[in-house]
Amino acid sequence: MARKVWFQLVDEATRDAYANTTVDSLRLPEGAEDIADLRVAAIQKCPNSLANVDAAYLRVYANREAYDEENGQPLDEDLAIGALGASKKGALIVEVPTQHLQQLQRPLLEIPQVDWTVASCSQLVVEDKAELIELPPSCVDGTGIGRSGGPLMLYRRPSL
Repeated sequence: MARKVWFQLVDEATRDAYANTTVDSLRLPEGAEDIADLRVAAIQKCPNSLANVDAAYLRVYANREAYDEENGQPLDEDLAIGALGASKKGALIVEVPTQHLQQLQRPLLEIPQVDWTVASCSQLVVEDKAELIELPPSCVDGTGIGRSGGPLMLYRRPSL
């Protein structure tokens, strides 16, 4: 029978709630027996908050008191869950490593610095009858259009 387990995600660096999460519960799947199974279930319960975290990186403590002890040790992965996390007050503490929090806060796209200065360009006057237009190098240099230092020839289709 599936059992309800209470847990709290905690940030390793601040030792406070991870990403503003609150105490929550999950139902352990059939066959879940140990802390390793709980870590997998926690990632499945919080897929957005723990998107870049592997279950093996999570450290689980018996409760907040055990976590706050000066030499508090995480529970062994093969320890049977038993009655751990049976109440909200006795919620298991699941510590999320800081390095994964930093990865989530990194911008998704690095935006390069752009030089928005505009090169001077002579004014171009085109007669209405002209089919071929020659753009001087001063109008196209630095734009990535045409050959560098050379003029650009454009074909102008007459109005329909």
